[in-house]
Amino acid sequence: MYWVNPDLIPFNSTTDGGIALNTSEPTMISSVDSVVYTLTLNFSSLQASQVGEYICGASLNDGTDTVNVTSNYSVSVQVPSPVVTSIVNTTGRIFESNDIQLLCFVTITPLDVEPNVNVNWFGPNGLITMNDAKYSVSTGEINSTTNGSSLTFTASPSDNGTDYYCTASVGSASNVNRFELIIPSDTVTSTNNTVIVEIVPLPIVSFNDDGIPVTGDPFQLVCTGTAPVSAYVSSNATVSVQWLLNDTVFTDDTLEGVTVTNSGSMATLSFSSLNASTHERDDYTCVATLSIPDVPTTKTASMIYNLQTLSKHMFH
Repeated sequence: MYWVNPDLIPFNSTTDGGIALNTSEPTMISSVDSVVYTLTLNFSSLQASQVGEYICGASLNDGTDTVNVTSNYSVSVQVPSPVVTSIVNTTGRIFESNDIQLLCFVTITPLDVEPNVNVNWFGPNGLITMNDAKYSVSTGEINSTTNGSSLTFTASPSDNGTDYYCTASVGSASNVNRFELIIPSDTVTSTNNTVIVEIVPLPIVSFNDDGIPVTGDPFQLVCTGTAPVSAYVSSNATVSVQWLLNDTVFTDDTLEGVTVTNSGSMATLSFSSLNASTHERDDYTCVATLSIPDVPTTKTASMIYNLQTLSKHMFH
């Protein structure tokens, strides 16, 4: 009797690459007047590279003729399931237009053949493919037992509260030369990662309220921009303010007798002597822009002031 490995090489010793040959004593079966001969092939620790067709053969010589018989046995293995975890790798608060990165880590049992780690990402609309322009996916080997994948995209308000997770399975990198008998592992799913995206708020625009000014008097029109009441936004946001007239930034040369002063969140138009025909207008526009460090998106709010004056003769 003999055993032949998948490369058709006979096992000639009792041990060969972690595979042992055990010969049992012949057993007599008296009821059918026959003898059973047993040659056992024992795998001490079955490896992926040992899959394939093993052949057991026997030759029987009764003194006249020799009869050869063989039987084939397929040995297959299933790859152990990996451990799959995922995290949101972006630290701090996430605002609209910020980039978000999620990481997936796949820890595998080492194989003695080249493994193939298949990682997929899922989002609010299901499976994320390479054709989805919103996302960028990168996958690679970190070390011999760990593979990683990253998912990157730019946050939008609609992403707030959405869930992302990854799945992974492990198989053989080759499915030829008997390696199709390596059965891929079960697919393992990571826990959900809920993305929280905050909206950049609009600034608040306000004017000074000094009543209706009198022609001939000096006058100041002050516009102030402030951030909404929020512990984070109020302490981190910057608000800048400027005056416009006819959709053009106001300068000292825009109107006779009017100078402009910009000081961050406050902008002032100073009228040296109000002139009704020159200065009474309904399109003095104050524009405030709110920005937050490391957030590409800014928000702008505007407010129009209608300047009217009273004549001095009304007070005589």
